[in-house]
Amino acid sequence: MGKGEEEIARARLCRLLKSSLGSRSDVLRSIGWPDECPSFYSEKLAPETPILLNVEMERDVLIALTGVYRVVKQWTLVGSPCEEDLTLETINRNDCSWHMRPPVGCQSCLANAISLLLAFLGSRSPHVQHMTCKILVVISSFLQIYENMWEEFSHVLWIELEFMIPSCSQQPPDKYATSNAAHLLESGDNLAAVLKSAHKKTDWRAPTLLMETLKLIHKSLNFENSDLSEANLRYNISSLLNFPWYFLYSKSDVQTKVPLVASSMSNDELHNPPSHGLFLGATLQLLCSLVEKTDVEAESSPLDDSSIYSKVTTLVSDLLDYFFSDCCSFDACLCRYLRHKSLALMIRLSVWTHWRDWALEPCALLIRKHFKDILLNPIMNAGGFSLVSMEGSPFQSSISRQENSGTMYTTHLHRQTLFLFIKCCYSSFRCRDEVSQNRELRFSGFSELSTWLQGHIPLTNNSEGHFYLTSCTRFSLSFLELFMDEDDLLFDMLLLLLDTPSPALRYRKKYGCHVTEEQWTSDVSHLWNVFNPIRLFHLFLHLIHYDHSVLLDYLISKDSGIPCVQYLLRCLRLACDNWEETFSDNSPQQAARCLLSLKTSVESLHRKSLFPYNPAPLLKRFTRFQERASR
Repeated sequence: MGKGEEEIARARLCRLLKSSLGSRSDVLRSIGWPDECPSFYSEKLAPETPILLNVEMERDVLIALTGVYRVVKQWTLVGSPCEEDLTLETINRNDCSWHMRPPVGCQSCLANAISLLLAFLGSRSPHVQHMTCKILVVISSFLQIYENMWEEFSHVLWIELEFMIPSCSQQPPDKYATSNAAHLLESGDNLAAVLKSAHKKTDWRAPTLLMETLKLIHKSLNFENSDLSEANLRYNISSLLNFPWYFLYSKSDVQTKVPLVASSMSNDELHNPPSHGLFLGATLQLLCSLVEKTDVEAESSPLDDSSIYSKVTTLVSDLLDYFFSDCCSFDACLCRYLRHKSLALMIRLSVWTHWRDWALEPCALLIRKHFKDILLNPIMNAGGFSLVSMEGSPFQSSISRQENSGTMYTTHLHRQTLFLFIKCCYSSFRCRDEVSQNRELRFSGFSELSTWLQGHIPLTNNSEGHFYLTSCTRFSLSFLELFMDEDDLLFDMLLLLLDTPSPALRYRKKYGCHVTEEQWTSDVSHLWNVFNPIRLFHLFLHLIHYDHSVLLDYLISKDSGIPCVQYLLRCLRLACDNWEETFSDNSPQQAARCLLSLKTSVESLHRKSLFPYNPAPLLKRFTRFQERASR
């Protein structure tokens, strides 16, 4: 886009926001927008009494916001309409100097327009707040073709977010450190004084909503495959790393709540005041979106850089350490949700190349310290208490309570915790030799896994007895049942357990074990009796009732297709290499028939060009399996 077209688009957007929202002076005053720019800013940030919009004011604001949304949405779909009276000359003379205070320059036009829009996040109306967030997302879509404007737009959002924090945490602004807001304050820009004054009444709702909006903008850029997607990812990560997180580290600051007045708040709001925990939850949501691998074939990502990945890991560790140290001050439902997002974030971090070097140990230590209650929860019939209609939801009302501690959790939390714990343990098997050259791991995966397993199935003297082996099989079956309702975690877990160390393995040092040969043999045999990959494969097929159509659904699923085909390829090779152990009696013949029926179905779909990807490697492995079965 040419410079002239970009400036005209800027002026149209500023004119729209000014004409639609700038005239609501009564509303702006009620939500804290200053009438005049103060010449200096008091360091004492005492929020004033928030005023609740009455019905008429709320209706007028919603009409105005809806009008803005529809116009910008139309511009995004069909392009900005041509206005004959709008030229670059009139822009420089009028539109870009509409600053509500003395103008700072042409570049401040968009900043002031967005600041005016964000002022409506300070209202107590959820409808007004929701529509404001929608407008921000659609403005981001509109500005995608104007790269410079889009970068300025993103910069303004993060600066606004930083200026909201002092009022929420009741901290003086001298703790901004090296953030974007600090540079703006040092420059003496008039916009800094406006923002400091405008956010005097801000509580934790506004920054929480803005953080959620940043997540929605990131998701929309990924969905639209925008060229700005990678730039947005890099900028968001950089902004999070430079964000002034000081308010998390002072107990006296975060415990102080923003004063609320009964006449302006609902009963729910009075009993549940705005919490910094909500902001932390929105931050974890944004981090989950940023660290998610959306395209396995993507050429590059900021997280491929070990230095950036290590900084993100450190930030995540600090945020989670703070949360778990202060979780007693949060609502029980919020606490459970934050635990869920913490696990989801750590699981997504574990997908990246540098995870074993930088995040394995922090994840393992965090689970050991803060999720021990869930690890100790019985596996047998673990999914029996969940409501089918709410299965997997972090807000599930049907919960299990440990009799002693009264800790609340869901089957979804249970699955996440077990998956991350076992991934940490098994990954430490493989990486201990690599990292031991530079530093000593404080986490012994094999020792942790052995202790956890014996807590569920005590190792008896008669390790070959019928009762012991039956207990191991029942535990394995219940363990798989726990994961059957979550396909992606199911196959990720099965792939992990394929690397279970065999009792024939004699090398102990790489597992970080300082035990006797006898103890080593006993513990490895115990682990093998529970997580024998061949037995788990049979149990998995048993749980799907040897129905090859279920396997076919897994193979063509968008979420489980790749891990499912990886698991089948490895299991088919394992079965062919260990045929006598895999099919030692008549009962496993059901498994063989199921797999051969699956081969027939995949071949049929492939001939008709209906299979979603090339199944040649899988069919080749099936052919070898069929040849081995025919003997």
